[in-house]
Amino acid sequence: MRILGVDPGMHAMGWGVLEQDFSASKGSSMPFKVQGVGCIKPPRKANHAERLLFLYQELSAVVVCYAPTVLVLERIFVNKYPASALVLGYARAVAMLIGALHDLKCAELSATSVKQSITGHGHASKAQMTAMIERLLNIPDPLSHDSADALALALCYGLNPTHLTIT
Repeated sequence: MRILGVDPGMHAMGWGVLEQDFSASKGSSMPFKVQGVGCIKPPRKANHAERLLFLYQELSAVVVCYAPTVLVLERIFVNKYPASALVLGYARAVAMLIGALHDLKCAELSATSVKQSITGHGHASKAQMTAMIERLLNIPDPLSHDSADALALALCYGLNPTHLTIT
């Protein structure tokens, strides 16, 4: 199983690909290896349509390069600013479209459940999440928060693949 985690955003879309590591020793606590990780950042002065096209092209290239079988997204929630949630939905739609076009199984997880699974605290800070993902996956170089969130989504799904599938 190869899992693509995507932390959607119009300014920065984090992505991370994990693969089951069958060579891991029986006593190993981490049965996944990082295959690739990054952050897609559209040009700052681009309008929404141009940003969406950029996100589509770059994330499509990631899917072609790593050939994942599963795409995992963060479930959207509406907080104080519904307009922000709507714009975030555009980025999610791009990722979901790519998943459908490449026949990937798509799943979504809430940010709270991912934070709970990774740090033991459902309201962990971005810094706590990033540090824990770097430690769990033995990543030597610092990750962006967006990339760490994407890897966290992939890891949570990989450890418990019975999560809700998007229809």
